[in-house]
Amino acid sequence: MSTRTIRQLVDDLDGSDAEETITFAVNGAVYEIDLSEPHAKEFYEFMDRYMENGRKLPKNSIHTPGRKASSLNGYRPSATPATAAATQLPTSYTRLGKEQNKAIRDWAKKQKQFEGLPERGRIPREVVEAFNAAHA
Repeated sequence: MSTRTIRQLVDDLDGSDAEETITFAVNGAVYEIDLSEPHAKEFYEFMDRYMENGRKLPKNSIHTPGRKASSLNGYRPSATPATAAATQLPTSYTRLGKEQNKAIRDWAKKQKQFEGLPERGRIPREVVEAFNAAHA
């Protein structure tokens, strides 16, 4: 016995037959909507102005405001009085080269206040600033 499954798209606005599924994101929330050709055209015409003036991001890079400490792969600077400023999460990052990242990570491994810095991912600003101050 065989089975045939038919997938039919239904326009989420009016219940008519849909032609395509559109995925879009707003404020970090990702949405998907099935639209008929006229509704899809209307959607794209409305969004054109915003897409033309916005910055296109690589796939899978939806920005979520308010990063939590878990986004640093478990790294938390020690909270001693000398490093109290380091307990705040960084608000901006600078792209560094591979060699510079390696030098900073190697240096940070030797510093007690930066124990637990992950092997991969962004290096928190306070670590980069401490490295630069130590090597100035």
